[in-house]
Amino acid sequence: MTLNLLTDLLIPVMLFILGYRIVKLLKPNSHLMGKIALAFPLGGGSLAWTIFILSWIGVTYNSILLLESYLLLHLLISVISHMKIYKNQYSVLDTSSDQPADGSLISRYEMIGLAALFLIMLVYAGVFSILRGYSAWDAIAFWSIKGYGIALEGTVLAGASWGAHGLGHPLNFPLQISFFKLLSGDELMYSTLISPLLFVSMIVGIYSFWRDYRVSMWVSVLGVIAIFTIPELLMQSTISYANVTFTSYLVLGTLWSIRGIFRKSSFDQVLGGILLALACWTRVEGVVVVAGVFGALLIARGVTKSGKIRPLAFLPSLVMIGLWLIFYISASSGGDPGGAISSMMAQIKLGNFKLYNLRLIFGYLRRHIFKIEIWGLVAIVGVFLISTHWKKILPREFPEAFAGLLVTLFPGLAILFTFYTGGFRSIDFYAWLTRGAPRASLPTAVLFFTIAILVIGAYEKNGSLREIEHEGISNSPA
Repeated sequence: MTLNLLTDLLIPVMLFILGYRIVKLLKPNSHLMGKIALAFPLGGGSLAWTIFILSWIGVTYNSILLLESYLLLHLLISVISHMKIYKNQYSVLDTSSDQPADGSLISRYEMIGLAALFLIMLVYAGVFSILRGYSAWDAIAFWSIKGYGIALEGTVLAGASWGAHGLGHPLNFPLQISFFKLLSGDELMYSTLISPLLFVSMIVGIYSFWRDYRVSMWVSVLGVIAIFTIPELLMQSTISYANVTFTSYLVLGTLWSIRGIFRKSSFDQVLGGILLALACWTRVEGVVVVAGVFGALLIARGVTKSGKIRPLAFLPSLVMIGLWLIFYISASSGGDPGGAISSMMAQIKLGNFKLYNLRLIFGYLRRHIFKIEIWGLVAIVGVFLISTHWKKILPREFPEAFAGLLVTLFPGLAILFTFYTGGFRSIDFYAWLTRGAPRASLPTAVLFFTIAILVIGAYEKNGSLREIEHEGISNSPA
């Protein structure tokens, strides 16, 4: 039991180290807080993706393969980091930094205080998550059992027969759960720590993003506390559904992509793209949402005429998404979202547009969008800040804020589409809507509030966002 407990605690540390090295490889001059924010999401996601590819091509998945894959990724990082051509390309393609834009570092005392704050958040969410275990419906019937089945049968194809939905849902979250099952048996269900760890990683990343754009320390601290205390988000982080996992990857990927584009950082774009690909590989609606995010970033770049998109930087993420879609099409049969869309098209051809469901969706949103018991203060405060500072998010005034708000629309639209299409198959549509809409709307809520704080905070010291962008690049180490 003691050995299993130590193993359970060691797994997140190992994933953190792997992810930290990935970030350091791609962005060696980034601030420590940026590395910490992305370490666990990238470590867990990259190892899960490696296992997925190897298992898909027929390699038996067991504890030996898992450890060999982990060591292989470390070896690849070491080899690439010592390649002369990589060092030369890095110095040419990426001279930006995610240090705060005025050139100053986050102080030691601030880092100590933040470490204590984030540790309290992690312990709070982590303890409740472990105590709850896999006790909620989706966690029992889908995510955990699928991860356990994959570990026991030694192949990702076991997901077709273990748990609900077959292979119609992505496997990022179940595969990360399988790490614990293989290495320790997961008797104490410490795999439930995945969601709290990703949750706090997202909060650290948001704080880092705000400070990068001159948002003051105290505004940033109050902002992350407001996000942590979103009732729906905090609850979801403790019941081991994939919604917090998806939200964390999507939010971090969006923020790093925005910074990469408008700071002209190739490697921030690589990091952001990989995180968005992992979001796509986490929830079934991820394909639609991430496609919308990429589209919004392209539109924002064109409208603002600022920044630079390097297509090759997003190539790894596009390859990952493409491979997942190939697997999904070949391995799943009529699962979501394909089955829902087929049902919708069949009924529309018969003249049944289910318009009443649209009325239910918009009516539910109208009544619940500002409910404090669901969203805390972020919806009310976010709308107030955006409505009173709308001139400051004009495309030429603050390109990053404009891009962020544009991107925020797409998760919301994707959720509307998901519920509308799902309504063609749902027996009790309104019950499904009220149960699923809050957790499905988490990415929209978090991104919207993040941009609202960004807008007001970046104007605290002086009014020129152009100066902020200029200084952020000019003060960067070469």
